[in-house]
Amino acid sequence: MSIFSFQHDAASQYDKANRRELADKERLEAKILQKLLPPALTDSQIDETLNKVIASLPISQPSLGQIFKSFYALVDKSECPPDALKRRLQELGLASTS
Repeated sequence: MSIFSFQHDAASQYDKANRRELADKERLEAKILQKLLPPALTDSQIDETLNKVIASLPISQPSLGQIFKSFYALVDKSECPPDALKRRLQELGLASTS
C-alpha cells in the first residue's frame, strides 16, 4: 500500500468524523508528494526490467536477493517500492507467496 493510499484513507476517515480541515490537509499533502516524487513504474515496466535483470544474471535460478540487488541498480526505490517488486515476482511465479 502506498503513502498515497494511506493519505486518501486517512482523509476519508477524517471526512466520516466531520474533520474536514484534517481531510483537506491529507489530500493536499498527497498532491504535493505526487508532484515531488517520480511516477511509479507500471507492472509492464517492472516486468520488462525484471526480464532484463534475470537474463543478465549468470545463474539459472538466481536468489531473490540477487534479483533485488540487480533490479535496484537500475531502478530507484521511489519508482518501485520493494513490496511492489515482490508482488510482481510472486505474480510471475519467481517468488513464493509465503
